[in-house]
Amino acid sequence: MSVLKNWSILVMVLMVTVVCVPMTGCGEKGEFKRYHLEGTVTFQGLPLPYGEMILSPDVSKQNSGPSTVLEIHNGKFHTEPGQGHIGGPYTAIITGFDGKHPQVNDPLRDPKSLKGSVIVQHFQTSFDFPKANHQVSIEIPAGSKK
Repeated sequence: MSVLKNWSILVMVLMVTVVCVPMTGCGEKGEFKRYHLEGTVTFQGLPLPYGEMILSPDVSKQNSGPSTVLEIHNGKFHTEPGQGHIGGPYTAIITGFDGKHPQVNDPLRDPKSLKGSVIVQHFQTSFDFPKANHQVSIEIPAGSKK
């Protein structure tokens, strides 16, 4: 009977975790004041055709909070409402693509992908954002290839 009681408690704890934790969410509204961010990204002096940027508070500089992922289209990006930065030190990791559809039948590549081939992989930069809406321009140096 004791084993059955312990098992029931474990099942209840797991159910509460599975049901309640997702309902609280990460960075729920009101938890952090988030500010809009927009800007441009260039590579070799031209707008980056397509890219993805992971924007995270810099924990090495005692900043913590929610991260966000941004898409870069034709060298421009912006945060969606409620997904911006919280101010303070941040790191950004950018992967850039040429935006060209594949010309050959490659089974490892999605033919509908707008990303194309990787031209910049894991370029990292840092910022110190004010606690306000902000604009930035990022230049990826020519030597920063995959």
